[in-house]
Amino acid sequence: MFKKIAIFLLFISAITSTLCALEQIDETQFDSFVRRIIEKYKIPGVSIAVFNANEILYTFGDGKTIGKTAIDSDTVFYLGSTSKTLTALAILKLYEQGKIDLDVPYNRYVPEFTSPYAEQLTIRHLLHHRSGLASRELLLGENSFKEELKSINQKCVSTIPPGERYIYFNGNYRLLGLLAEEVSGMEFEDYMRREILSPLELENIYAGLPSVKNSAQGHGRFFGIPFCRNQVYRPGALTSGYFSASTGDLGRLLINILQSYEGNGIFRHDTIAESWTVMDNEDESYAMGWLKIRDGDSFFLVHGGALENFQSFLYLNPDKQFGFVLLINQGGLLSTYGGFSSLRAGLINMLSGVATEEKVLNPIFYIVYGIFVLIFFLELFLFFRLLKKKESSLAGIIIESALSLFFLLGFIPLMNRIMGGGANWRFIGNILPELFVLLWIIIIFGLARALIKIGYLFHFPKVR
Repeated sequence: MFKKIAIFLLFISAITSTLCALEQIDETQFDSFVRRIIEKYKIPGVSIAVFNANEILYTFGDGKTIGKTAIDSDTVFYLGSTSKTLTALAILKLYEQGKIDLDVPYNRYVPEFTSPYAEQLTIRHLLHHRSGLASRELLLGENSFKEELKSINQKCVSTIPPGERYIYFNGNYRLLGLLAEEVSGMEFEDYMRREILSPLELENIYAGLPSVKNSAQGHGRFFGIPFCRNQVYRPGALTSGYFSASTGDLGRLLINILQSYEGNGIFRHDTIAESWTVMDNEDESYAMGWLKIRDGDSFFLVHGGALENFQSFLYLNPDKQFGFVLLINQGGLLSTYGGFSSLRAGLINMLSGVATEEKVLNPIFYIVYGIFVLIFFLELFLFFRLLKKKESSLAGIIIESALSLFFLLGFIPLMNRIMGGGANWRFIGNILPELFVLLWIIIIFGLARALIKIGYLFHFPKVR
């Protein structure tokens, strides 16, 4: 998903280069556009904040919180991978305080870390996703940072020497969370609040479990219809994907980052400038908690995030001195291709002075829904045809049984082989509930037909 965001942004980068400093927002235009997308894609909740280097210029909220109040710029959403932007700031604060050296091997601070390249892998490599580490299986981060370290030691491999190539790996930022705790002597949440959040009076950013009452209710999506679903919190993955925050406080934090670059924020100018550098000369590369997109002589910074029930997007343009935060409380693969991508593209276009074009639903919706409906009615047809004709053969029984048992017993192991582990039925149901239901329709109808055919073959009285 990260690569697709980058390609999309590169496509529109020529547009953004003409934008002057943002001073005001046409709220009517923004409101109208966002509400059309919400209605079109049935998005359950949205929060947006647009800002320049001095203030938040525009906010939008729609939907309800868990406490049944209206979503606004103070409502808290889980962030997903945009948490990495905040984690990088915590590490940079340690760097500013002289407590770490970015170019010192990570295991000087965390000796328990083992890797074939442990003496070469630095904190800078982790920040830039250039550790060379990759996991043999999906690591969800269900436990503590220390447990994540054990898992990474046991289940991760060094595919290439550190620094050679950008490989996006969530484990890099989980290792950084443990680093912050080991060096500061504090829980990560306490350090983040003391050094960054409290000085800026940001009460609606949580490096831990959020305040439930003011949190947005998470949602899945089934055939375009949202349904409530609670988000699981995974403490070992906090620094790679489980921060929660409001658009208002994220906007105020990013305003301070822009001001820090000008010498007036809580970070030094050189710290922020270094955080926006990359380790190569590519047009698209990962800086420190940001994907950096070059646009001629200038650049802009983005980061996307997604969990089972939430999605987020951060956009920051240092040259033009503006940015925006977009949060929605709906997850799943298909929702990424729907309202979320449409909102993201539309906001960038409008901030660039370009009229937004509302397109029909992404073709992937029609393809997935069409396949689902086709297979569903095919299963019904085969089932009722069998009841009517009462035909059976040993070959038919074997085919029905084999296909159903493959999906029942073999699909998840196949997914684990492809993904490297971590897949289960709950995982499939979370990211693509349409596929989950489709598979179980195939399994149930297939096994039912096999049993009926066995009855016909052996002339069981009850099925004659």
